Amino acid sequence: MIQELAGIVMDVEQSAKRTQDTAEKLVMSSKEVVTGAEQVASTTEHIASGAERQAQLAASTDEGVQAMRKMVGQVEERMEEVLSHAQGTRHYIETGRQALERLLAGMERLTLNSSNSAQAVKELAEKTEEIGKIVETSDEIAKRTNLLAINAAIEAARAGEQGKGFAVVASEVRKLAEQSSSSSKQIAEIILTVKEAVHSVVDRIESSIELAVAENKGVEHSKEAFSSISRSMEQVEESVRMIREIVADQRRQVETIADQARSSAALAQETSAGAEEVAASSEETSTIMEEMHRSIEVLEETARGLRDMVARFQVSTISIPFQKGK
Repeated sequence: MIQELAGIVMDVEQSAKRTQDTAEKLVMSSKEVVTGAEQVASTTEHIASGAERQAQLAASTDEGVQAMRKMVGQVEERMEEVLSHAQGTRHYIETGRQALERLLAGMERLTLNSSNSAQAVKELAEKTEEIGKIVETSDEIAKRTNLLAINAAIEAARAGEQGKGFAVVASEVRKLAEQSSSSSKQIAEIILTVKEAVHSVVDRIESSIELAVAENKGVEHSKEAFSSISRSMEQVEESVRMIREIVADQRRQVETIADQARSSAALAQETSAGAEEVAASSEETSTIMEEMHRSIEVLEETARGLRDMVARFQVSTISIPFQKGK
């Protein structure tokens, strides 16, 4: 009976020793698990915090992208306005250039007409000169006729009664000669007035021609300036179209960035939520492991106390040899 009891006590001691050894190992393992769980919880908290910051940054990025998209849209609208103004300006410039061309053509015709008029007036002046010469000849003939009539009257007076008829004829011839001379003088005065008027008209026409030529040059320069401005406006329109295409590409890129920013924000929020769940789970795991660790420590203390009780029981009650720890 005592031997059986000693065997039981020995079995109990061995079981208590194994329990104590196992409990010690569990204590060490549970400490490592608790430490690891705490580290995991701390790491996941950092991850959650970083993910939250990423979500905030992504949201801020999305706001910035939205503002940039709005600005790009405004730039695009302004470029459309600039293009419209440039096209309108080029239209007015083209209209002005065409008007200048018509004006230039009209002034060229006016210059040609003035030249023709000047030539006609010069020819009139030449004819007037010829008329003047004819009048001078007529006046000279009238003077000579008058002189001959005077001589004939003198001869008729010398002839007496026989020369009275001839004297009457000579008197009439003298009167006609005087009238012819007077008319020639009047014609000469009129021709002189006409010549002066013709010269004045020629001078004015020539001045008009010179002025028209100068204005033609000015109009030609203006036409060239309008053509140059029109070409420049065409280049401006082309540049505006290129800028508009670039802005359109930028708008599409901004739209892509906005989509990516929204996706990043959503992913960051999901990551943050997942990290927070993992952190909460890790904290719960750490709490459970701490409780298990305390339970294992209690088990270890219980096993140690059981061994001590068995040892005291062996010493006080059992007299047979008993080796502790077998």
